[in-house]
Amino acid sequence: MTVLLTRIFLVTLCTLLVDLGIDLLDRHRAKAAGHTEIEPMRSLLARALLKAVLAGIIYGILLLILGRAL
Repeated sequence: MTVLLTRIFLVTLCTLLVDLGIDLLDRHRAKAAGHTEIEPMRSLLARALLKAVLAGIIYGILLLILGRAL
């Protein structure tokens, strides 16, 4: 059970870091290009956190399904 939770946590954390990094890079490019409508940081963080939690949930469900199937 601990291994399962650790895997889910790592997938969630990695997804959060990658998605947030991509969003920050896009935000930096938009600023450099002179765009006036730049998405606020709070919005970027909320969306990245939502994606990460959903990825962790989906990964956990798949691990449970595949673990019982094997």
